[in-house]
Amino acid sequence: MQQDNGSRPPDANEHDGEHAHEFAAIAAWLGESPETVIPLHMLQQGTCEVVCVGSPHDPEGVIIQSTAYPEEPIAFGGAEAIASILPSISGWTCLNVPAGLADALAEDVRRAAGTSAVRMQDDVYHVLDAPAPETNLPDVRLMTPVDVAFFRSAPEEFGGVDASWLLEHLRHGHVAGAIRDGRVVSLAHTFATTGAYADLGVTTVPAWRRRGLATAAAALVARAVQGDGRTPIWSCGGNNEASLVAAARIGFREVCRRVYLVPEPAAGRGEATG
Repeated sequence: MQQDNGSRPPDANEHDGEHAHEFAAIAAWLGESPETVIPLHMLQQGTCEVVCVGSPHDPEGVIIQSTAYPEEPIAFGGAEAIASILPSISGWTCLNVPAGLADALAEDVRRAAGTSAVRMQDDVYHVLDAPAPETNLPDVRLMTPVDVAFFRSAPEEFGGVDASWLLEHLRHGHVAGAIRDGRVVSLAHTFATTGAYADLGVTTVPAWRRRGLATAAAALVARAVQGDGRTPIWSCGGNNEASLVAAARIGFREVCRRVYLVPEPAAGRGEATG
């Protein structure tokens, strides 16, 4: 972990010894809440890089960046400290910040990205504190290890989902799928978990959208999560109407929002660089 000293943060393979203690300290400082489930999961698994200002036990600011998805780092703490960290990270295309800091950090993000403007997009967090609804759609069910055959030729839209992905996610959580024409066309799974919460991820092949498959699969995973004694979390962009509708149909209710600060390409230039 980097404590704002100009060196690169460790990668996931360095998540041991001193870094494990520092990651644990950051996790304790963050605390469990719907908006911290994903960063806490990354810290616990060691699948992130962390830059902080001050002690990891009581930092002034922190940016947590997934090693698998570095494009969307997430920030916590004070605006000034977060802004000072931005030059230390790379590979990002937006920054997820507390809603109350979006205006204060917009110019810092624009300057760090070298763009002409910054667009703000809500990141909406929901919880399901009522029993998940039952579903009776045919061939929508929880997956088990015997279903690996469906994942040996999973659709490209699932982005790297294969048999090993299924087995790994079943070891640590739940996966539900909709089977049509002998293949999985919609998936819901536990994307990130903590002691109290589980954040759900949902993907559907475009040709099979708007048929209730994702909603049915997600309801099954939510029910399984509740059976584990955890609260299901649903997070999505505020402009993702389909996801917001699916969350509402299952019974999720909004509890908080963060904001994505998205650099807009400067006029006459290519894409923004982090």
